[in-house]
Amino acid sequence: VPNSKGYAILVDTTSFTSTENEDGITIITAKENEKVKMTITPLNDVSYDNLCLDTLAFYGEMGESSALEIGSKNSAYRSQTGDKADDIITTVYCVDNGKGGSIEIRYETPVSAKDYSEDFETMLSMFTVK
Repeated sequence: VPNSKGYAILVDTTSFTSTENEDGITIITAKENEKVKMTITPLNDVSYDNLCLDTLAFYGEMGESSALEIGSKNSAYRSQTGDKADDIITTVYCVDNGKGGSIEIRYETPVSAKDYSEDFETMLSMFTVK
């Protein structure tokens, strides 16, 4: 069966579990903290521009330097619910799939577990659009 999700990512299986459903949605969860989670959702019917506009309505833009080094047009957004240990930092990348659609990459980490952000960014450095 050919890969129809339109992306590939290398998951650090020593620290994370990964599941994928029939819609091509990948969920990566930290083995030691289930609140640390990344969801990658292919949106073949949503243009990159529309995904960015929808995302910007809920999150603040992170700036040019925050884009992924993946060769596809992408932009980054972030929000934080507060400063307590169990408040959640959410980072969202909008990625152009090069076929008129887009891919949403969203990861959430509690404030107390922000070191996981580095792990997610390392995995995302190997993210590719197919």
